[in-house]
Amino acid sequence: MKFRKKPVVIEATQWFKMGDHRAVMKHESNDHRLQGCGWIMTLEGGHIVTSGDWIITGVKGEHYPCKPDIFEMTYELDLAVADAIRARGSSNNYPPQEQNCQEEHIRDLVYRLQKRAEIRRQISVRKSVQEGKPDRIADLLDEAADALLKKKNT
Repeated sequence: MKFRKKPVVIEATQWFKMGDHRAVMKHESNDHRLQGCGWIMTLEGGHIVTSGDWIITGVKGEHYPCKPDIFEMTYELDLAVADAIRARGSSNNYPPQEQNCQEEHIRDLVYRLQKRAEIRRQISVRKSVQEGKPDRIADLLDEAADALLKKKNT
């Protein structure tokens, strides 16, 4: 038999480094290939988290990692939620004590956009990668990062 996943909105954060998600802990290993990796406890046990993995919060609040190519094939952005977040965060009237937080947030956002663009261009199952063609979404991610940097510096 075949089954289709129920349409459930999930919470997910792309992980690149320690501190990106509270559920990811430092991975202790003597293996140099695992330096910079994280560790997450799931319902099935512990898993290694590597840069670019998505940390998904399940329907019962549990966390688990998902590789970027699998995430892209399985999930899509909930545009209604994205629009609501964009509308809520459109004000630039930050109190002085929050200004540094805003600048740090912009730096982090730029890093994430650039990293996501880089990862998209490396996913071997993507048609654009297989054909050696430009990836328009990756290009748009880079353009968004550049626009944020220009806005921050003005």
